[in-house]
Amino acid sequence: MTSVRMHFVVSSWINSIGYDKNSKALYVRFMKGTLYLYNDVPAEEYFSLLSASSVGRHVHQHIHTQYRRKRIE
Repeated sequence: MTSVRMHFVVSSWINSIGYDKNSKALYVRFMKGTLYLYNDVPAEEYFSLLSASSVGRHVHQHIHTQYRRKRIE
């Protein structure tokens, strides 16, 4: 598990998200427990995710297909 602080979000698809501004690493934990690391995500994208009306839709449309990812759990 990462040492990045995870924040619970209101979503039927996403459980929590975390961001490391130094490495530009975005962590997304899905409801089924899977944790993904997305690399080189700008801080602006993270803040857009936090304010999105649908976190799951935002991850699917703007994060999952745009940034390199790795399943870590």
